[in-house]
Amino acid sequence: MSPAGILNGTKLVIDRARTPQVGNVVVAYIDNQPVVKRLDRQLNGGWMLSSDNPSTLRSRASRRSKSLVW
Repeated sequence: MSPAGILNGTKLVIDRARTPQVGNVVVAYIDNQPVVKRLDRQLNGGWMLSSDNPSTLRSRASRRSKSLVW
């Protein structure tokens, strides 16, 4: 997420009162693993998490995984 100014060791402040919008940088927990990604929409209307790093694949939580997004 370095294009967004988020480098290794950066401390993030999360405002859980705000509703995440498409294009926002979010903190997501997928199967209890924290990730910092950009929130996107799939063509079918579902949610997708993408990285600002072009070499990283987009990810989508499976229906069996437990996900939280802030």
